[in-house]
Amino acid sequence: MKGLTAFILILAFASPHLCLKLNPKSKYTFNVMDYGAVGDGKSDDSQAIKKAWLDTCGAVTSGAATLVFPQGKTFYMKPMDFQGACKAKYINIQLIYIHACNDLTIDGLRNIDSPRNHMAIHFCSGVRISNLHIQAPGESPGTDGINIGLTTNVNIKDSSISSGDDCISLLNGTSFVYISGIICGPGHGISIGSLGMNRAIYETVQDVHVWNCSFIGTLNGVRIKTYEGGRGYVGKVTFEKITMVASHNPIIIDQYYFSGGKNNKNTAVEVSDITFRGIHGTCADEKAIELNCNKTFGCRNLILDNINITSSVPGKKTVASCFNAHGGAASVIPSNPCLQ
Repeated sequence: MKGLTAFILILAFASPHLCLKLNPKSKYTFNVMDYGAVGDGKSDDSQAIKKAWLDTCGAVTSGAATLVFPQGKTFYMKPMDFQGACKAKYINIQLIYIHACNDLTIDGLRNIDSPRNHMAIHFCSGVRISNLHIQAPGESPGTDGINIGLTTNVNIKDSSISSGDDCISLLNGTSFVYISGIICGPGHGISIGSLGMNRAIYETVQDVHVWNCSFIGTLNGVRIKTYEGGRGYVGKVTFEKITMVASHNPIIIDQYYFSGGKNNKNTAVEVSDITFRGIHGTCADEKAIELNCNKTFGCRNLILDNINITSSVPGKKTVASCFNAHGGAASVIPSNPCLQ
């Protein structure tokens, strides 16, 4: 239907708080289906969603009012502002997957204890996310903060993410991404990939700049992960002005992700033009830098510049290791003589 798109959400709450959390149904729960939404991926559900939102925002309660988009449905709507201030202390929106959006703005969102990915954004263009607060325990597997795929022109800034998986993961088809002011931890860091699991698909991530972010107690810091034998390209990526606090694996390229060893595959996801610059802080063990590149194809044009990562354990030294990694290094601690 002309002029419709799926979930154009402009969330502009200053107060009260906006949350995403699955709650039991109550009289302050407002399901868009009860307002006439169809959810068949074809019908215009704009008016039903707008009515449901107005009742959610106008609910008078000292607790939370919840707007529900039920699972298994696809809702199409015209561009719409979800704005307050609302009367409830908290607004919950049961919505996880955002698909096929143009000019999506999410601001001031709180997403707590999702049982799976907190937010997934696919097939979108012009995404702006700011002042996001995602919270899940570090031991909760599969609870990625933000997954982005097949999406271009993305700006994520000034947000805090704690999870049991990647704080942010950039998946196949993602390009022109700017990430800044993120506090990540606990979690598995900011990752590109994984890519290459499906060898029939040529997967790409390119033109990414991660700047001025902090990683606190994370399992990984800044990471690129690809499967052996995959096909695709990761390139034109910069990780810059990064702070590590007791992070495991602060800098890592892993082209043998879940492979179980280095085998002689005749294809690989190409990794080139990657810059790590201005990365400082501490790692939780001795492994500060690991560049584990494909045995046959390797990684090309890697730059390590102005890096100083020491151990958070007093008296313990940090190390750097690499395999078939090609590029240059300047002012790097621990020293990295293995770049070819």
